[in-house]
Amino acid sequence: MKESIAKVGVFGSSRIASDSWLWSQGYQVGLLLASKGFTVVTGGGPGFSEAVVYGTIDGGQRRIVHRDPEDDYPLVGLFGYTPEGKAYVKPKTAAEKETAKYTMLVDSILDVDAYIFLPGGYGTQMEMLTVLHAMQVGDTERKPVCVVGTTHRNALMRFMADGLKQGYLGNDEVFHSFYSFPMNAAEAICKLV
Repeated sequence: MKESIAKVGVFGSSRIASDSWLWSQGYQVGLLLASKGFTVVTGGGPGFSEAVVYGTIDGGQRRIVHRDPEDDYPLVGLFGYTPEGKAYVKPKTAAEKETAKYTMLVDSILDVDAYIFLPGGYGTQMEMLTVLHAMQVGDTERKPVCVVGTTHRNALMRFMADGLKQGYLGNDEVFHSFYSFPMNAAEAICKLV
């Protein structure tokens, strides 16, 4: 394991079936990361997140699962106090839940040392672009980004080529060594070790 990489964020579709080839790819990502000693950061939902979590458990490593913002867990600023001064968890309003969802998403995305993006839809694209944007504007340092498979790779390459042509992106933001485009789970892990 590279010394600078301890936590790896894994993102992908929540809509893949548990009996599909893609689910087994997610499982392999979790298993391989855990067996190499990485801490895995992923979502708590179905699809790839579930597959990665099962792989991580079978690989013998601890995992970090995003907390569900629908739950009324105590987050900073969400405590209430009785007249006697006793703290209690103040139920969140709908607006607080939405804010917590976004804040938790951004915090959990940026609090890793490397990224693996598996195939997915709007949410996965948004997570990937959030990471790339944070790196572009200097909110986080550049970290390894593995984009697995052709779906996101092709879309990202077209987007970057157009951005470069139009002047929205610079050469250093497009032609940089932190991107890699592995075709499968095993190759993605090899890029990080």
